Amino acid sequence: TESLSFSNDLWTGVIGMFIYTVKTGDSLYRISAKYSVSMDQIRLANGLDQTNIVPGQALVIPSYIYKVQMGDSFYSIANMASVSVESLRKSNPAIDSNKKV
Repeated sequence: TESLSFSNDLWTGVIGMFIYTVKTGDSLYRISAKYSVSMDQIRLANGLDQTNIVPGQALVIPSYIYKVQMGDSFYSIANMASVSVESLRKSNPAIDSNKKV
């Protein structure tokens, strides 16, 4: 069984997401409120250092954030969230699934 890596007990990953195109007048606050996701979760999913966004910008909106626990694997998380392992990997391309938690 493959395991996930994490750093300092703070690693979180996305299970499911969709792409939102920023419109004139949007802010991270408004988008986060509209989709019931925190601004920090949106920033994390998009690698944003700041809250500045511009019209036309594509943002990943995570639909579920999960904090990896000791002993978790792609399989166990995918099973818990009722998604395929392939879908979970596609939503988290930066994760090295070959390292043990």
